Amino acid sequence: MDFIDRYFDRSVQYPKEILFDILPWGVYWMYISSTFLNGLINYIKPEKAYLLDRYTAWDERGAYRYIETQTVVTKETCTKQESLDAFYVRENLHTDLNMFGDDIMLLGSIEDVGYIMFWFDSDLSDCCIGRFKTDDSLEDVKRHFSEYVSLTDKNLKGYQGNKELCAKELPIDQIKTWISF
Repeated sequence: MDFIDRYFDRSVQYPKEILFDILPWGVYWMYISSTFLNGLINYIKPEKAYLLDRYTAWDERGAYRYIETQTVVTKETCTKQESLDAFYVRENLHTDLNMFGDDIMLLGSIEDVGYIMFWFDSDLSDCCIGRFKTDDSLEDVKRHFSEYVSLTDKNLKGYQGNKELCAKELPIDQIKTWISF
């Protein structure tokens, strides 16, 4: 008898229910590593996402963009705004949410069971994640999420010298293939 057969009742290839039991429902965890969030983000359907203006100003170099040619993909340092502009037009690349050099807040749905909210903090160890169920419509949940992002943006005004409210919505259709921060 091998190790797996000895100690495990069953094994599952390509598990689809990965988010059903890993987080408690209705609980919001704070100060979680981005690595933990990265382990879950590819098992949701992205519904709404925002790029915050917390660590890097829009005209400050510190972000990066990918330059895609027929034979190679290269990474180039740029401003956060240039990185966002490149994000809008990218084609076949995996989604690297860390390319902007700033925080990302993302709402996702879990196969008609519930929702999960991710806050990827550029500090990497200060991320947040929560999973919840509701009878609210998807449109209401997205609206409440957008209101929360707006309030968070207001609360961050002045953080690291930021002088304006600058959270920008990311195009959800560009958050595709393999997602990571």
